[in-house]
Amino acid sequence: MQGSYHDDALQRTIRRLRSYQLSLCIRRRARGLSVSKGRARERPLYRFSTVSLSVLRLFGSMSLRLIPHAFQVSRVFARMCSSSNIRDAGGAFAEMERAREDEYFYKLQKAQLKAMKEDLHREIEHHERQAKNHEDVIARNKKRILELEEKDKEIATKKE
Repeated sequence: MQGSYHDDALQRTIRRLRSYQLSLCIRRRARGLSVSKGRARERPLYRFSTVSLSVLRLFGSMSLRLIPHAFQVSRVFARMCSSSNIRDAGGAFAEMERAREDEYFYKLQKAQLKAMKEDLHREIEHHERQAKNHEDVIARNKKRILELEEKDKEIATKKE
């Protein structure tokens, strides 16, 4: 059975709302990402999408009468969802923030490379110690083989 006119209209309204910037903002926020331009940074997880859709479903036909207002609300939500940080404004402050961010990631990468290098040195030392231990064990076993061969010769000479 087909849905009622109001259900179909509600679905169309939801599709229209999803096509606007609000849906982009909602999806990015739901994934925990910043809506600002540039690098995607981790943000707290918000669930705007389920709330907005449940409100549309709750009010049903009343929301259809408010479609013109819904688009205004979507623009307001889009502005609310933007991080409105200094980088969006541009100018000297945006450049300073970008430079600080680049410096932070440069230092972080440098520290990570240093830690990896130290780990590799430790691993090399560990393997060198293991190789030395193995060489000592090989020398002991060879010495033991020589001792056993001498005993074998002694036993062979006593028997004759």
